[in-house]
Amino acid sequence: MDRELIASLGTALATGLLIGLERQRAITRREGKETIGGVRTFPLIALVGAVATLLAPKLGAWLLPGALLGLVALICVHRLSLPTQEREIGITSDVAAVVTLLLGALAPSRGTIAELTPRLMTTLAVAVVVALLLSVKPRLHAVVARISDEDLFAGLQLLVVAVVLLPLLPDQSLGPFQAINPQHIGRMILFVGAVSFVGYTASRLLGPGRGLTVTGLVGGLVSSTAVTFSMKPAAPWP
Repeated sequence: MDRELIASLGTALATGLLIGLERQRAITRREGKETIGGVRTFPLIALVGAVATLLAPKLGAWLLPGALLGLVALICVHRLSLPTQEREIGITSDVAAVVTLLLGALAPSRGTIAELTPRLMTTLAVAVVVALLLSVKPRLHAVVARISDEDLFAGLQLLVVAVVLLPLLPDQSLGPFQAINPQHIGRMILFVGAVSFVGYTASRLLGPGRGLTVTGLVGGLVSSTAVTFSMKPAAPWP
């Protein structure tokens, strides 16, 4: 048997097993709530995606979309067949199942990533990230609960500067002696603001003492000047 075929199917199986293992653990944490599947169902879903990709050149390009639509139909039937009080709240497991099928399809897909090793590593890397996102739900909820409206607004302001305003600044030297570069100035302002925001967030999560330590470590790796500007002195200068 072709080594590439074995490696692709093995990666698809491992992908489904990893995500399914996390979903199986999630089932044990629920009280009477049914999900689409666990440690057996998700590897099968990944293998369906892989087999559909392998058979597509022979049977037609419709096979993978058909498998995806079939999975969505099964999810809908599963949900509708359960009493309302036993249905899972949210669609996390359903979306994870769709992602698992697509990752299974990616493993043997030469048309997406031609080289075998990068393709398999990409598949596994995405599966690890998906499993991590699924497993940190309680911690993420705890963190979100501690975020105030002011915190969210401040973070969004920083993102507006980073992804909206900064790209609009010209990256060229202006003024006397060509000494002013708006892009460089904008980056410095953004970095000072980012250091201040990291310090504020770290202080909220870890306490004032540890927060300042984290701010100094993170900012000092790039610019000690930015750290100095971002921190106000604790007492007036003599």
